[in-house]
Amino acid sequence: LHSVIRDEIHKYRRKTLAICFGHQSFAHAFSSSDGLAVKCPSGSKAGRHTFQLTSVGKHLLCSHTKECSSTLKESIDLLYTHGDMVQKIPSFGLSLGGNDKVPIQSAAYFESEEMALQFYIHANEMQQFKCDSSTITQQTLEMYANKHGQSSLPYAITFQAHPEYVTSDGFNVNFMNTIKAMHRWAHIDESTLNDVVKDVEHNFDRAYNDSLDGMVAVGIVLQWF
Repeated sequence: LHSVIRDEIHKYRRKTLAICFGHQSFAHAFSSSDGLAVKCPSGSKAGRHTFQLTSVGKHLLCSHTKECSSTLKESIDLLYTHGDMVQKIPSFGLSLGGNDKVPIQSAAYFESEEMALQFYIHANEMQQFKCDSSTITQQTLEMYANKHGQSSLPYAITFQAHPEYVTSDGFNVNFMNTIKAMHRWAHIDESTLNDVVKDVEHNFDRAYNDSLDGMVAVGIVLQWF
């Protein structure tokens, strides 16, 4: 898998969305370039978790919504089940956000370190402008690509979370079975299991909206629609 990531996806900039293990594998595939996935020092994670967005994360994951770039939300809530995490990403990757327990919850990958740095500067500059359009991402990405070339855009977006958990089967079957298995294998205790279920049921709409918005943003960024 690591060789496929390096020699096929990265080399040819194949448009990719990587989830959970894919997020970890993508970073670890470039261990020679400082990418690294490790066991979560604070233990396995399950349920709804919030991560703070970086300036790049705000630009890529939020700016397609109706909020103006000057009032973009600072964080998003997604659903998780994992025991490992990304500790470091290679120089051609940019973190989209994280929290104190898992510092890199999402990342964008570029052709080179130069392209990543260039986009980082661009994203920070865009935070300074106001907008009144719900299609700012399509517009700004098109303008950016016209100026710097298509290869200047990210070719891969990765998430530690499982956005698909907010679908009907994703939640009732996949998510519920996974957290029960985590309890059965002693990765989480019974109290945590019960708290996770209650919290997700109470805050499901928040996780649903953030997951849906995030996936729409990824589709726009990777130019799938």
